[in-house]
Amino acid sequence: MKKSILILSVILCAACQKVDNMHNKNADQRDINEDTFPENLSDIGYYHNEILKNYISISKTPSLLSTNSESDEFIKLMANYGTSVCMAYKKNPPAGNIDKWVGDIINMSLSGRQYSILNNILNYDMSISSAVNNAYGKDVVPAIFKNYLDEIASVVEQYADTYSFDNQLKLLHLRYLRNTTDNTERQFFNYVYYVASGSYEYWDTQHSTWNPHLSGRFWKDLYSSGRYLLDSDISGTVDYILSSKIVGAVMTWKICVAYAAASSVVAGVEVLLEDFRNNTKSAAVVPDNVTFDEIYDAYMIRKQELGI
Repeated sequence: MKKSILILSVILCAACQKVDNMHNKNADQRDINEDTFPENLSDIGYYHNEILKNYISISKTPSLLSTNSESDEFIKLMANYGTSVCMAYKKNPPAGNIDKWVGDIINMSLSGRQYSILNNILNYDMSISSAVNNAYGKDVVPAIFKNYLDEIASVVEQYADTYSFDNQLKLLHLRYLRNTTDNTERQFFNYVYYVASGSYEYWDTQHSTWNPHLSGRFWKDLYSSGRYLLDSDISGTVDYILSSKIVGAVMTWKICVAYAAASSVVAGVEVLLEDFRNNTKSAAVVPDNVTFDEIYDAYMIRKQELGI
């Protein structure tokens, strides 16, 4: 029995090492610039988590921004989010003016389908693929995208809070990479995988940073909360890729990570932060009277307050 377990472990480790090698090879061999894929694909998960770390730290720092209404709360949330993105990329900035870059991502978030998808996940308990289908229409979402998302959901349901989770997620990812030569599909699989992997690790270890009253093992005792957060994180990645695909825009990992982190922040506030627990209206629904200019002005104020 012990020998069988040892052989299985060796096989899994070898397969997962092959996944990592294949990921890096995919990044190195493409005739694309560093904005499309990072030099190290694990940077996708790293920067996603850096934005979340920055956000929860910033959100606990005093501010003169108003919080007298739901609209004010949302404006402050997005201002803190924008500042956390700016901080994350400070040492590895995108080309051009970083404030304009952050503003463009905020504007994309407000004008797109992101909050509709989040609303379906957080308030109507939809799966990622169902929420995305609802927002875009079934004919818009490629079947291979939907299948990948559904299989990730199955891995989370079966293996969350087990030592097998990381390996199962990697092996699923490898299988999809092997079965396609399409660059858009490969970007989709890589972006989703690394955000999902980073998100799983982040919420598993950092949930009490968001709400110190939470106790127990996150992916066991708090499984429902974890699933909502992970689904929301992934949905931001999916939404960015689909919206870029529709308009024929070049996808970049830095924008994808920052855009996905907006879903992460809203879901974290919705699911974990105690101040939002008793709200009757979801934070995932953008108040009708909030404008981009109000959020951008608040973002610039927040940067100034924090000396960034």
